[in-house]
Amino acid sequence: MKKILLLTIVAFCVTLSLFSQSFTSKAPVTPFAATGINGAFTAAVAHPATSSIYLPYGYTGGYSTKIVKYDVSTNTWGTPINGPAGMGPTFGFAFNLNDEIYFGGGVGGGWAFASTVYKFNIGSSTFTPMDNVINSPIGRSYGFSFAINGKGYVGEGFGGNGSAASMALTPTFVKFDPTQASGSQWSTMTPYPGLGEYLQAATSLNGFGYAGLGCTNIISPYVEQTDFYQYNPTSNTWTAMSSFPGTARECAMLFPVCNKIILMGGYNRVTNAYYNDIWSFDPTIGATGTWTPLGTNAIVLGAQNGRYGPSYAEYNGDMYFGMGAGATNRNQDWNLGSCFILLPIELTSFTGENIGSVNKLEWVTASEINNDAFVIEKSYDGNEFEPCGSIKGAGNSNVKLNYTFFDENPYALTYYKLKQIDNNGNSTTSNIITIKKAIKGLEIYNVIPNPNNGTFKVIINSNESVDIKIKVINMLGQYILQQSNLLSKGVNTLSLTEIDLISGYYFLQISTIDGVISAQKQIIIK
Repeated sequence: MKKILLLTIVAFCVTLSLFSQSFTSKAPVTPFAATGINGAFTAAVAHPATSSIYLPYGYTGGYSTKIVKYDVSTNTWGTPINGPAGMGPTFGFAFNLNDEIYFGGGVGGGWAFASTVYKFNIGSSTFTPMDNVINSPIGRSYGFSFAINGKGYVGEGFGGNGSAASMALTPTFVKFDPTQASGSQWSTMTPYPGLGEYLQAATSLNGFGYAGLGCTNIISPYVEQTDFYQYNPTSNTWTAMSSFPGTARECAMLFPVCNKIILMGGYNRVTNAYYNDIWSFDPTIGATGTWTPLGTNAIVLGAQNGRYGPSYAEYNGDMYFGMGAGATNRNQDWNLGSCFILLPIELTSFTGENIGSVNKLEWVTASEINNDAFVIEKSYDGNEFEPCGSIKGAGNSNVKLNYTFFDENPYALTYYKLKQIDNNGNSTTSNIITIKKAIKGLEIYNVIPNPNNGTFKVIINSNESVDIKIKVINMLGQYILQQSNLLSKGVNTLSLTEIDLISGYYFLQISTIDGVISAQKQIIIK
């Protein structure tokens, strides 16, 4: 025979991945000249197998084809490595494809645009030439790039043959597959549909490529863009996503972290403005994804009041970035941005009070992001909670909002917590608060232990001395056990022993001698 257990609805909460602005300054890029670096935009590439990030010298008062290694584990910079003469120092592209590093494209002094692509052999610090990027001989620079499933993708940008007058756009989107035979490593894909023609922001996430923003027209009048697109390598198609809601810009940094895309910084050449704002893009919310502002941070702007052409790379979910030209000089810093925590709400208070027969709950939010609803959950013991109501959230808000909820059926002592649910179905929970109700009549305060083996205690509150009947009723409404007891005023503990019941759900009911039901709890025999 099995015995009795209280039936409750348990709320299992899914913790929402967080985005919090957490930055750490790392070792400055000491191998470079004291004035720092300008360039290497999108060329930095991570190699987690060796705890390394590699990046080109770029421009340090002169162009250089050297690259340098940053050791993530020791926070140190290595000795510069000489690159081949044909490698473009700035604004090229770099990939980690199946744990192999590749550098390509870029531009050097005298508008020398590079079409070459090199595999970097980490063990020997040497370079092996691969097939030139399509659109040779004018080269490929200032475009966008990302890697998906061992393939590298490069789009847009411009090139030239050694003079400013020769510069021309390269409006194609191409794929690099290093596993193919020489002469067949590049192929032309569906063109990028965006308005921006160069210096777009791009990255890949969960098997898709993302690109957008950037600038239109090589010469004035320049037009900065905000459109944003998703690329599907399986179908070789582009899909328009939600446009970036911030200020149009180029040179923004884009990172794939926490199953979202983080956009930071950028520059607008029309207004000569640099930016230090931070945004997240979630492609799973809505039909075309959702952008969310995450505030600003001075480290994004850099000590030189701007960051044009920064070097950056994602490393095992973290964001490393730095350098680039600012309004006053070139930056030389190197920084770590840890995986941000995007809190769907900023809850500033959660309180409650008893008002006669009801409990009043109040809470205040300072901000809300994609907040669908609040579910109020309560418990008699602080362990097992059940929902007792819900209130619609504000969606997105950056102003103070007040919420109120009344629980018309509280326990003598009730535990409460808030469960916040965002538009994507994820949830977070608040701290627990308690409210004690003024006792009127009879109330079952607790059953201990629960579950049990048929021997348990019932704790009852009474506001006067009174005779009662305690009953155990099955789900068919049949009385299984019935006994009388005398309660004294206050808290009473009644012991029930060796109740012989089969496994199942039951009700524990207390009534006065005249048959008026005063309290009831649902229990389970185990």
